[in-house]
Amino acid sequence: MERTHLPLKLHLPASVTIGGCMSKEAIEQKEVIVGKLKDSGCRITKQRLILLDVILEGECGSCKEIYYRASKIDHSIGTATVYRMINTLEAIGAIDRKNMYRVQVS
Repeated sequence: MERTHLPLKLHLPASVTIGGCMSKEAIEQKEVIVGKLKDSGCRITKQRLILLDVILEGECGSCKEIYYRASKIDHSIGTATVYRMINTLEAIGAIDRKNMYRVQVS
């Protein structure tokens, strides 16, 4: 089975995202979070962008739900990748784990 790789894009048009349509607000939040990740020394990988899209598309109640949605887009995303990303997002203040993984951009 041949995998198709999605191109790495940091600045997506308002109507385009990896998993569907995102609001302008979600795209702005994504750009702020990507900036915070870069400032903290993280590489911006395709997997991280997919996970951000999944989290920003809707409210996920658990890492398992994030994993399930993200793995449909990219089969190489594992549960460890999801947990590491959630921990990183929590460390930079982008999400509140106690609040159903809602994004908090200040």
